[in-house]
Amino acid sequence: MIAKLLIDTNFLILPLKMGKNIRIQLDNLLKIKYTIIVLEDSISELKYVDARFHENLSSDSSILEQLWPGIKIVKFNSPAAYKVDDKILAYAVENKCIVATNDRDLRIRLRDKGVATVYLKHRSRLALDGDIP
Repeated sequence: MIAKLLIDTNFLILPLKMGKNIRIQLDNLLKIKYTIIVLEDSISELKYVDARFHENLSSDSSILEQLWPGIKIVKFNSPAAYKVDDKILAYAVENKCIVATNDRDLRIRLRDKGVATVYLKHRSRLALDGDIP
């Protein structure tokens, strides 16, 4: 079985901030086959996180592919979810995803629903919280 790793907005730009190959750390941490996905709403949300990255991404989607090879952009319409974090939570629960995020509040909400999360620990390495589905 191939797991789904859902990347949150703040995690999308992590390779730029850390200057490290995040995929190697993910492979070592998860030790399973996985596909990387991102909600279309998270791409739109980048303009609030880093306008330069969002502008470049809007004009050249290969930047996202360079940072996250093989990433798939998913459109998810949830009538009850208006905020991106709500959509991430709903999508992760519905599709049994692991979520990569550094958003503390979102991680708590995901943990309450039994969703495993990957996050940056001590600003240097990735950690896993929860059980992989």
